[in-house]
Amino acid sequence: MIPKGTKGSNPNRPVIKTRAHYNQQIRFLQDVVGAARAVHAQHAKRERVRFRQHAERHQGHSGGQAGFFSELADFIRREGAVRHLARGERLSAQGFRIHRCGLVVRGAFRYVHAAAAGEGHVVGYAFAGEFVGDYISMCNGTPSQVMIEAMCDAETLLVPGERLEAFYRTDAARERLGRTFAQHMLAEVYERLLDRCAASPQQRYEALLERCPDLLQLVPLRELASYLGVRPETLSRIRRRIL
Repeated sequence: MIPKGTKGSNPNRPVIKTRAHYNQQIRFLQDVVGAARAVHAQHAKRERVRFRQHAERHQGHSGGQAGFFSELADFIRREGAVRHLARGERLSAQGFRIHRCGLVVRGAFRYVHAAAAGEGHVVGYAFAGEFVGDYISMCNGTPSQVMIEAMCDAETLLVPGERLEAFYRTDAARERLGRTFAQHMLAEVYERLLDRCAASPQQRYEALLERCPDLLQLVPLRELASYLGVRPETLSRIRRRIL
């Protein structure tokens, strides 16, 4: 016979009898979530350190992505065509194949994905000294999933995908360089996914500042807050804490 007041209940489900018991269960769940976030954060940190050590060991370090891949950056500086873009001008459009990639000489770019409803979501940035372009679209011949737009007056050096492939085929060392660069692109995406789960908005903001100390002179506060997944007021508090 089922006791009164428990008809239809699952006998295996724990019963929360008191508010103290309820609070204990909530604290337990918070501890579990906190532990999971800590594990993700530690893993993301190990991946960042591992890849940076690998890049420095093979290419040397002189700042930014170009420092990790100095030989590739030197090739782009030699062979790249200069292109100047005004603020708001598009380097490439979503839905079309990208045929060129390059190096940001001056200024900055935002990567924007337009959802089916027409809303644009900023999914990444490229600053001076970093590579710019949709590498996957260029290499695989597939439509790009992002639009790349100049955030200010900017200058780039661009090389066609075919010329880059010819550079990689020159010798075995450059073939390895091409593979390492592709791995780097994958590692960046993987790190970004981990950071979304594990890193706090402040940690992600500080990582952007490391890449671009003049960040807020280029990116509007509201856009940056949206990219970090916080309200503008929260980002303002974060900025005050680290000043």
